[in-house]
Amino acid sequence: AVVLLENYAHLQSENKDQETRRGSDALSRIINVSGRQRMLTQRMFLFTLSNFQSIGDQPEQRRKFNRSLSDFRIALKELMSCPQNTEEIDGQLLMVNKLWDNIEPALVDILDTDEPTIQQREELIKALKKSEQVLFALDEIVFLYERIAD
Repeated sequence: AVVLLENYAHLQSENKDQETRRGSDALSRIINVSGRQRMLTQRMFLFTLSNFQSIGDQPEQRRKFNRSLSDFRIALKELMSCPQNTEEIDGQLLMVNKLWDNIEPALVDILDTDEPTIQQREELIKALKKSEQVLFALDEIVFLYERIAD
């Protein structure tokens, strides 16, 4: 009977360890997703600026931009629905979403034209300035998730 109780206690301990690892794995995944958002943001600007300067295969850049944009949107929705979110994380995510809603049209507009107008150039400059805010917010989000994981 003592051996059975010891085995039961050992199994209970292993189950708790597995649950902790699963929770840790889920949080590690969210940290990676939030970090990847920074990379996707930078990639979309790279494709837009390359297209703006007529560098490289423009249809290919548009395809890569669209894929990055799709990945960004899907991941942002995932992050916004993450059960580990604090009020601070939710606030940062809402800010990123709002900023991105203002940035995206300028990028798409540049990608959809062969010869950017002066107004499109000005909108791109504004978008570039806002992108810095997005990157800072995404850095903060990664930091906040990492703090939860510790």
